Amino acid sequence: MSDTTRNLIDYAAQDDAVNFRAALYSAIHDRVTAHIEAKKQEIAQGLVTQEEKEMKHKMMKKEDETHHMKKEEEKPKHGMHEEEEEDEMKHKMMMKKKMKKEAY
Repeated sequence: MSDTTRNLIDYAAQDDAVNFRAALYSAIHDRVTAHIEAKKQEIAQGLVTQEEKEMKHKMMKKEDETHHMKKEEEKPKHGMHEEEEEDEMKHKMMMKKKMKKEAY
């Protein structure tokens, strides 16, 4: 049993309504205040955690963009890879052959 509870019982037993009321209100105030402070800390921790997640997300996004930009820089200046150039050349040659056949 806490001191507050003992005091409340003593005040009630002595018919000391004024001190009983003051002790009761004080005990209620202390408990409510402690609960509010605990909730404030919980909310603040949630905000900090959320902010950390957002910062990590932004950092990862920035790294992805940087990586993408580096890949773009690695591409040949004319915009095609060698394989794409070969495919295009083969396609053009096939089209020329096809046109020659159709002309005959």
